[in-house]
Amino acid sequence: DMADVSHSTILYAPIKMYDVKSQRYCDPRTGEIISASILIPVGYDPTYELKMNTMAVNPQIRNNHIPVEVYGDVIKSDVAREMGVCLGFTDNFMASSVYPVDSLRSATFTQKYGTTPSIMDYARFNYVAQPEDKGVKLTPPELGVYDYYAIKWLYTPIFGAKDMWEEAAIAEKWIDEKAGDPFYRYGAQQVSAIWDPSSLAEDLGDNPVKAGKYGVKNLKYILKNLDEWSGETGDVERRKELYGELASQYVRYLSNAIYQIGGFKVSRVKENTPGKPVEVVSKKDQKEALTWVMNELRNCEWLDDSELLNKFGVRINMSSKLAGLHQQLLGKTLEKVVLASHM
Repeated sequence: DMADVSHSTILYAPIKMYDVKSQRYCDPRTGEIISASILIPVGYDPTYELKMNTMAVNPQIRNNHIPVEVYGDVIKSDVAREMGVCLGFTDNFMASSVYPVDSLRSATFTQKYGTTPSIMDYARFNYVAQPEDKGVKLTPPELGVYDYYAIKWLYTPIFGAKDMWEEAAIAEKWIDEKAGDPFYRYGAQQVSAIWDPSSLAEDLGDNPVKAGKYGVKNLKYILKNLDEWSGETGDVERRKELYGELASQYVRYLSNAIYQIGGFKVSRVKENTPGKPVEVVSKKDQKEALTWVMNELRNCEWLDDSELLNKFGVRINMSSKLAGLHQQLLGKTLEKVVLASHM
């Protein structure tokens, strides 16, 4: 019985959700996880995201069918992330910002390390890789170095410790050993406001402007071929949805860069260990981000592919919809710029 609290299961669930989810049952007296289950909902479909991130590089998905091996990689990484939640992890949105952007174009690097040091980072598929980059891994790793480390800290028995306090002191030394190493830094989810541009969901690499430029280059290539690569004939509904995902992806690249303006990296630094509690994004990087975003918004007419969009019926050009985007995004940065200047 899958509803029996004594069983942990991975199950297909007839619920209206679109991402793999998990549920845990804990002992309220101790926090012990008694059981946990992973739900793959009926609406689960990462196809559009996968296509907009990797279709420029991967010919296998330039149609209406995703090969089992490609889809399997996606399911494995999503289930692995929820397994981390079942084991007591929280999301680590900082992880992917450790990797140099150009390393994500290397087959040697990505086949060994994937796109992020932690599966608990909601990292995107490899949108940095370019069509000429052969053998590059396009999906996240099953587990990264941060995940193995966190498992060690959470679950390794400490034999010989005389009490819980001595056990805690030994476990704390394991944390101190990795202090200052960015591969083991933790970045919490930012909800009400985003101050730290290195701790974002759905981003890749250590330079959002450079990563964004690669991403936009791929989007332009995809848009030129969207009619053919959609795998759709007759009805255009799928192409509409793919086009909407493409535009959303474009805005995401711009947003990732805008968070640089007035941004600062935050770390929980223990006294007498390496690292800084706050590190403001350099003035050079902030200006580079602002310049790139404004230039993109002034020159985004490439989104208005009339040959494709004329098939969609009544519409407003996407470039016009984005015209006021800079006001929405940049208007939120004033407080951040003032705060960063004081720091």
